[in-house]
Amino acid sequence: MNADTGAVWWPEVSKEVFADGVRGATHAYWRWQQSRAGLVKGRRVGFPRFKKRGKDRDRFSFTTGAMRLEADRRHLTLPVLGTIRTHENTRRIERLIALDRAKVLSVTVSRQGERIIAAIRVSVARPQQASVAQPDSVVGVDVVVEGLDAASLLQQKGLPGARSRRQGLFDAALGEIRRQLRYKCPWYGSTLIEADRFFPSSKTCHACGHVQS
Repeated sequence: MNADTGAVWWPEVSKEVFADGVRGATHAYWRWQQSRAGLVKGRRVGFPRFKKRGKDRDRFSFTTGAMRLEADRRHLTLPVLGTIRTHENTRRIERLIALDRAKVLSVTVSRQGERIIAAIRVSVARPQQASVAQPDSVVGVDVVVEGLDAASLLQQKGLPGARSRRQGLFDAALGEIRRQLRYKCPWYGSTLIEADRFFPSSKTCHACGHVQS
């Protein structure tokens, strides 16, 4: 309280703190409704719950305002918080931004113990290669990748060892490999061939093409 005027003084809080909470709640309710309608694959999404103080990590995201990495590669400027020193050197990101090949989309600020963590989300423009040195070359274990219904495999129950297999599939993150191949192949002018999940790859001879019944 101000002793001269008697007015109550509140510390300045960024509007992004409240906007991020509303944005997260809206996304959670949308996911819950889509899951109830059967439009979301995988495990059923539960009704949104409030975060608990002391249990969930305190965090929010800046999506607007002054968000920039300073040229000295040791400071980060954020709205309201101002310019703060970073523990890690930011030369890699700052170099791409200086070359107009990257843009800061958002910065998520969170608290971990007595430390403040700033995670920077950056959009990087990578040059596309129109051609390759050996256009007829083929790289891969099976020349293509095969799509598996991983969600159904994770829901298998009642079979011997089903729990350990589900845990192994979950830890392997098989879909992550295909996701990375999808966006990395165009970087080098390559073409990714994806076989249907019902394609008999293990029953087809690689030499003559005969399919074993």
